[in-house]
Amino acid sequence: MSGTDNGVRSKRSWSKRLRRWIAGIRQIVENAYDKLFNTFGLWRERPHELEGLRARLAARVALHNFCIWLNDQLDRPRLAFADLLGW
Repeated sequence: MSGTDNGVRSKRSWSKRLRRWIAGIRQIVENAYDKLFNTFGLWRERPHELEGLRARLAARVALHNFCIWLNDQLDRPRLAFADLLGW
């Protein structure tokens, strides 16, 4: 270990531009997480294997895309799923 590397965080702060960029990326990640977690009901999933979760998520995304396509074919609002599926 060198004399200048004492395991303490650097006092150098991040630039305002870098902090804004990171904040923007964080918002994108949080929004994507919220959509996956809440919209696709991932809070109900308790898979034993990652592959099972990936398969369930893929099925839900495919259904979501199909509903958008079907609504387009029926000249309905693209995200009008509730009455389309009878929810």
